[in-house]
Amino acid sequence: MNGFIDISETQSVELYYANNDLIFPSEINLPRFAAGSFKECLDLLFFKQFGRELKSTIYGKPSILTFQYAQK
Repeated sequence: MNGFIDISETQSVELYYANNDLIFPSEINLPRFAAGSFKECLDLLFFKQFGRELKSTIYGKPSILTFQYAQK
């Protein structure tokens, strides 16, 4: 036993995110967390609990990786 809960090796639920922003820009001088912050927290919790990566798909506005891929 590796200290992790014995679970299936396959992920049965597909996860989709609308965007990957960590915070919303705002006139208020305080951070406003966005969907990307939730994704990061969920990914970290899943990895710490089960010792493997949580698979997900991100839709929404393009990220720097999308632009770099398009340039190639």
